[in-house]
Amino acid sequence: RKTRIHQESCNYDYSCVDGNCPAFLTVEVDPVHAADGDRLALPDAPLPPDPDLPEEATILVVGIGGTGVVTVSQILSTAAIFDGKHSVSLDQTGLAQKGGQVISNLRITTEPRATAARVGAGETDTLLVFDVVGATNPEVLVRGRASRTTAVVSTVRLPTGTMVRQLGHDFPELERFRQAIETVTRAEDNVWFDAEGIARAVFGSQPAANLIVVGVAHQRGLIPVSASAIESAIVQNGVAVEMNLEAFRLGRRLAADASLLASLQGAGSAGGDEPPPLSGPAAALAGRVDGSDRLAELVRWRVPELIAYADQAYARRYVEVLERCRAAEEHAGVDSSLTEIVAFQLFKLMAYKDEYEVARLHLRDGLAEEIRTRFGPGATYSYMLDPPILERLDRGKMAIGERVARPMFATLARMKRLRGTRLDPFGNTEERRIERELVDEYPALIDRVLARLSADNADQARAILALADQIRGFDTVKLANVARYREEVHSALADYEAGITR
Repeated sequence: RKTRIHQESCNYDYSCVDGNCPAFLTVEVDPVHAADGDRLALPDAPLPPDPDLPEEATILVVGIGGTGVVTVSQILSTAAIFDGKHSVSLDQTGLAQKGGQVISNLRITTEPRATAARVGAGETDTLLVFDVVGATNPEVLVRGRASRTTAVVSTVRLPTGTMVRQLGHDFPELERFRQAIETVTRAEDNVWFDAEGIARAVFGSQPAANLIVVGVAHQRGLIPVSASAIESAIVQNGVAVEMNLEAFRLGRRLAADASLLASLQGAGSAGGDEPPPLSGPAAALAGRVDGSDRLAELVRWRVPELIAYADQAYARRYVEVLERCRAAEEHAGVDSSLTEIVAFQLFKLMAYKDEYEVARLHLRDGLAEEIRTRFGPGATYSYMLDPPILERLDRGKMAIGERVARPMFATLARMKRLRGTRLDPFGNTEERRIERELVDEYPALIDRVLARLSADNADQARAILALADQIRGFDTVKLANVARYREEVHSALADYEAGITR
């Protein structure tokens, strides 16, 4: 799992520049061009006709603080006033107003009523979900009713607190959330779609997703205020007016045009690429490892990377370890899932990001084009570097411009053959020494595990070899993780070799 910056949630005090991060970019935005991303062009089409709207509705909006949830409630409240209706709202933000759960309660009526602002059990007509995890909170579910509530759900997978605290914890399957929400809503009328992916593809911005959801809900006849009133409220709000108007209108189009919605699903998601086609030595090495399709994919990605990282001999070391794993699995009569773990973890340890590798990665094509597409053709960028070798000087990060940095990186990348030798100018820090130790230490651990592998202890063997997943980060963070990893391996391996299952 890779970390990506959620640009819209950044604190703009630039405290990150002073943080202990070894390498990142700062971009000076082109002042003439808007930094609105690489926008996906949509076919021109008229807006669908206004839907039949209810006179009144109770609306519940569920999301994460700092992403515009309260703004949506305010826009709909203002729209109700523009339409001559009455609204009562309550925003439940809790202690964490940014990043914590937010539940906005909104009642829109034709006449003023003496009623609680908080939506009670079973009282929700329209459920707008910007965060599927929050929507399955019992406090939210109790307010729905299968015979009354219709949900419009953005399926974006926002990292949970558990994922932040426990690095090996993955996002739960979407079906789990679907079942919980549809139990208390009109499942046949609900709408589930990737609003954030569409917003990023079309507008280059996550906050537009919320107004896309509102547009879909409005066109489905779930919001008791007119489209013109909502657009007037967006203008009145005064924030990103043009983008939010377009997002609301796009949501209306998506609700009326199933083919357009289908064509945009997944448009803004990252990843999913196929491994590169291999030839020559890389293809020959990758072809030596038999196993599952998943294992083949892992190897096809990693073998050419290891060749580029060091050389063919280095990649061959990797493949030879995997071959030993597969032979042991076949002898024990188990599948290739242990080798899949090793393929992932061994590559991570072998391709540790030292100065030479960071330089090589920075030289990859497309960075300048990506930056100028997103931030304007006049955008400039600098590398903010804090290499471990300069830590003793305590001088903070160095800002190096693009024109100076690329020749410097090219020189560093060519020096990769010095890695780990006596001539390596970067190799004497504690972090680099430990990284080199792990490259030998982990294969030795693998061989000890394989020596006792059987169908009965295969799960225990996989768990031991997966412990390397906690070796992450850099500097003091990485060193602490390595210490914890070694301690856990020592204990788990002792049990494994003694035949003890806990």
